[in-house]
Amino acid sequence: MGKYLINLDCFAANEHGEWKIDFRKFNITCAKMVAMFYFYKQHHYLTHSFGKAIVKLHKFLKEQNELPPERFQYLSREEGRELYIAGNYHYINEIEDFLGVCTIHRKFDFDKYFAADDFAQQKMILDEIYQGMLLLADHFAWDQKPLENAYQRCLEKNLIFQWTALARKFSRNKQFSGEIFIDFQRYEIQIFAIIRDKNGNEIQREIIDTFNGLENTNRIFPDDIVEITRGKTKWGNNEFVVLSKKGNEIARIKM
Repeated sequence: MGKYLINLDCFAANEHGEWKIDFRKFNITCAKMVAMFYFYKQHHYLTHSFGKAIVKLHKFLKEQNELPPERFQYLSREEGRELYIAGNYHYINEIEDFLGVCTIHRKFDFDKYFAADDFAQQKMILDEIYQGMLLLADHFAWDQKPLENAYQRCLEKNLIFQWTALARKFSRNKQFSGEIFIDFQRYEIQIFAIIRDKNGNEIQREIIDTFNGLENTNRIFPDDIVEITRGKTKWGNNEFVVLSKKGNEIARIKM
């Protein structure tokens, strides 16, 4: 049967205590760019052994032939940890397929990243996700075209990640329609209900919820909106109602 790649992640490897960066902001930015890239990928790869891929970004990483010989021998947990902390365990573009997760290790220029502007920072992370996935595609003989299309779509959108979730729902008299609009910013996700007239003109917009990644203790930022993106909507008594997948009311917008 095999497995399909249904989950993608990217984050910084925090193995160096002297490396003073804000990992939270960096990894939340990774979460945004992963979500955007995966949204436009629109293709599930058959992997046979794993369902999740991780692009792991390291400040210090060597070529395979530069690693000490003991790296490729059986090590105790303590010995392996010592090599890991010293940056002598993984090598550039190493691919690990282990326990249902495939990780590719990439060397990342964090000094350049933190000297860049907002757009350039996000693009640097997007580039790493794209290049990492291309290497996995080459390694596992996947079709690279969906990855190329996803990358180009992200650039065409200027890295602005907004979309309409769920199908537009019309009122019983067809005079109005309601939809859910997601604005996935760098550190925050805002969810709006938008009401339109019969000609499609926006006449009302109300915020349903806001998820701030800097305030949330859960690093898996995009999962916060699943209740809404997998839910449903309905009309009743000139009210647009947003429901969870289980039918629990999330919001009610009065006309």
